[in-house]
Amino acid sequence: MGSTLTRSLLLPCFSFHLLPFSSASNRLITAKDHSAVQINFANVDEKGVYTGDVTTFAICGFLRQQGRSDNSVNRLAQDAGLLKHTYKF
Repeated sequence: MGSTLTRSLLLPCFSFHLLPFSSASNRLITAKDHSAVQINFANVDEKGVYTGDVTTFAICGFLRQQGRSDNSVNRLAQDAGLLKHTYKF
């Protein structure tokens, strides 16, 4: 008896998964890091209308537990051009 499997089922299946890293500290965000957050900032035009794009930052739980997440988000937003007229870090 011949095999009923098609050639497409015999090809190897590769899955590329990008591991999440913290935007501020470049630490790996593991599956057990339940205090990590991802923050999406909506991009708007000069009239304040949402353009459909977002800027995403990921903050690991280590920075949040150290109490440095707000400073990190401010620094990242300033580097991305989302915040102006803030103090230098």
